[in-house]
Amino acid sequence: MRHTILLPIAVLLAAAPAAAAPLGVERFVDLAVKNDTSLLSAEQDIIISRQRLREARSLLLPQISFSGSLSRLSLEYPMVTPPELGGRFLDGAYGDNTYALRAHVVQPVYTGGRNRNAARMARNAWSQSRLLLETERLAAARKAREAFCGALYRRELLSAASSYHLRSLALAGRAAGGWDALEAGAAEDWFSRERDRAAHAYAASLASMSALIRNENGVLEIDGELAAEPPSGTLQKTIIAAMERRPELRGEIYRAQMDEIALNMAALRRYPNVYIGAVYDMVAYDADSFSSMERTGSWAASVAIHFPLSYDWWTQIVQRRAQQRQGSLKRVELEESLRGELRSAWDEASFRLREAEEARAALAAAAAGYDRARRSAPAEAGRAAAGLRTLYDKELALLESLYLQKMAAIRLAWAQGKGLPE
Repeated sequence: MRHTILLPIAVLLAAAPAAAAPLGVERFVDLAVKNDTSLLSAEQDIIISRQRLREARSLLLPQISFSGSLSRLSLEYPMVTPPELGGRFLDGAYGDNTYALRAHVVQPVYTGGRNRNAARMARNAWSQSRLLLETERLAAARKAREAFCGALYRRELLSAASSYHLRSLALAGRAAGGWDALEAGAAEDWFSRERDRAAHAYAASLASMSALIRNENGVLEIDGELAAEPPSGTLQKTIIAAMERRPELRGEIYRAQMDEIALNMAALRRYPNVYIGAVYDMVAYDADSFSSMERTGSWAASVAIHFPLSYDWWTQIVQRRAQQRQGSLKRVELEESLRGELRSAWDEASFRLREAEEARAALAAAAAGYDRARRSAPAEAGRAAAGLRTLYDKELALLESLYLQKMAAIRLAWAQGKGLPE
């Protein structure tokens, strides 16, 4: 198979500035993954979930608060300020001003496991966000590999069309005239159109690749070969490996744990909350009194028990159980979908591999027959030019089989949770 970029490709890139070194598939995938916007967004989700985990853990720590207030009084009778202003009892008998400082600490002793379950829920959400990042990374790698494979395929099409066009030109130059020259000229025109279409498709593929890696100047050259990738191992081993590696399935494990935690939290809503706390107040009636014995200080230590009573306790439990069953059904559906995708990709890769081998043999046989016919009747340039289309069709069939086999191999690797650069 040809890998030499012929004259039309050189003409296609002649007007462009000099390109950097040719990109191999692994380097291209690495650049595409680093520039994928969905992946960058998933990285921000990890930051968000990590901070939410810290917030959930802080619920287990003592809640400490400091406050201060200055009140200017003109009272006809005592009053209590709103909670936002300190919730203090004010009595104008001691003066027109009141200065107060307060510090209090509250430690949850028992919350029925709600705070601990909230921390577990946040931890699972953080783990799930990391798996989502891995999923996005694999999807970006698959997209890049498919784009690179498509460009290789179109480069081979352009190389084949260019080669056959040059061969048809040579035959047209040897045509004696009459019907022979007409047939040779028609073949040359047809191959010229095929070459132009292939050049346009190849340029479009390079433009798509440039967009994936944010290549602003659009100049790109690729290095690689359109070769088959036979499936390794057996289908059963492939399925087992995919069940262990695929991030979506591992994510469903965390989702199942989160559903279980949500069910426990719904059941724990009827459990009491127990808190211990302490409050210390300093009150003075002018600013200088804080440094003298004229200030007053008070403290209190408390134990509080809250018994929550809600009308929707049982309805919440029923809802969480239903969501838990939905999650189980979704996991089963995902596993079956993955098995079906693996079988389909495995069968497609194996079939296209056999098809490519048969197409290669057919092309070799047709090329040998064409050479024998050309040697037996070298003067019939028109018929030889028409015979080139038969060879061209067989080469296109081979390239198509290799391309489809390569795409199936990429899909198979993605289904197994592979495909990232090593």
